Amino acid sequence: MLYTLATRRNEGINVNHDRNPIFVRLADGSIRNAFTVPIINKALETRVFELTVEGLPALDVTLVGDTVASGNPLIVISPDQTRELRALLTTHQPLSAPSTPLTFTIVDSKDGSKASTVDHFRGP
Repeated sequence: MLYTLATRRNEGINVNHDRNPIFVRLADGSIRNAFTVPIINKALETRVFELTVEGLPALDVTLVGDTVASGNPLIVISPDQTRELRALLTTHQPLSAPSTPLTFTIVDSKDGSKASTVDHFRGP
């Protein structure tokens, strides 16, 4: 048990794709998917994480929470807390398949430690 506590990760990310609707076609023709993103800080200090999403070129990432942030937003999480945000991902380019894997990654701005998870961007 001591080994498990000593080697546990101090950060974590999970992503849950909103199911209803799976995707939305916007008035300009772009496709938007919505995700719920819980980010976990298991450390005993406040941490700042940068969120990146990779898998589609020119993907717009907008986080909706306490404030709205675009680009690669910085997320502040208090010690031993989980912060749940809503992410809206929009692509303005045609999709090559109805499901494209995306990698969501958080990186600690202080020490560079990171965690990632995979979900899918859905379209017509």
